[in-house]
Order: sequence, then structure tokens, then C-alpha cells
Amino acid sequence: MLAAPLGKCTPTAEVRILIAVRTQDIPTLYVLNAAAITKPYALKHLTADLNGYAVDVAVITETHLKKKHPDHLFTIDGYMLFRRDRAGRRGGGVAVYVDCQLMYGRVQVN
Repeated sequence: MLAAPLGKCTPTAEVRILIAVRTQDIPTLYVLNAAAITKPYALKHLTADLNGYAVDVAVITETHLKKKHPDHLFTIDGYMLFRRDRAGRRGGGVAVYVDCQLMYGRVQVN
């Protein structure tokens, strides 16, 4: 997975599992099968949802992002972007947006 730095977030090289920790409440989770966030206005709609619902962690499937799509075109202010693109085939891909105010860490999975 790749991380795109944004705002005051500190990127990590690779994240296998994201752990969101808040001292007071359970983080909000938003899951969406986007069927391509590369479509016109898709990112604007996603941004509106994340801000409107005060989402802590968003998991977006079927992003259709490829290497040719630079991270900076898909960042959302106040969120750290992690993505895993599908290589060699059409479609696929996953993006995870994590609120910069959350503490998150890297966990090694064997």
C-alpha cells in the first residue's frame, strides 16, 4: 500500500492493517464500492460524504486507480490516503482514508 502525505499527517511506507484509536469513542467507518473514483465528480461526492458524516475511516473498493493516477489527485483534506491498486487487470483497487486526527499504526501480518 502507498501512503500520500496530507496536512499534518505523517505517511508510512506500508500499512497492512490500520488501527484507529480514540480515547473516548468508537471510530466511524464508511465503506463504499465506488465503481471508479476516477469518474467526474466522484471524489467531490466522496469528500462531501466523509465531511458530512464526520467519518474517521473510509474503505473504498473498486477504485479503478492505477499507477498512472498520482496520489495528489485523490487526496482529501484532513485525511491520510492509503491505496492498493490492482495490477494487470481492469477494475479493482482499494483505498483507505484515515482521519488525520486519529492515531494509527503499522501492524505486521504473517
